[in-house]
Amino acid sequence: MAESSPTVQRLLETVFPGPHYEIRRCVNGEELSMELDGPKPDALILSLSLPGGDVYEMISKINSRPELKDMPLILLQKCLLSRSMKSGWLPLYILGL
Repeated sequence: MAESSPTVQRLLETVFPGPHYEIRRCVNGEELSMELDGPKPDALILSLSLPGGDVYEMISKINSRPELKDMPLILLQKCLLSRSMKSGWLPLYILGL
């Protein structure tokens, strides 16, 4: 999981509880790059607003690596809800490439 918000991290850990899932956290682009140099994850949940680099460039780098190009990516985007609601993370708003 490449997500800088502790709230969203906790929510995703609730959605994907252990023992069936091992979740590794990265809070910035540098940590994500180091993590991807290790054992290949089964999937990557990636925040489009992840600090520490251009996320679209990171996606391009991931897709250029043969061992990672078929890895499923789930992209999270921060969005503004209606005026009657607070702005915040809507984690089920998923984009696909």
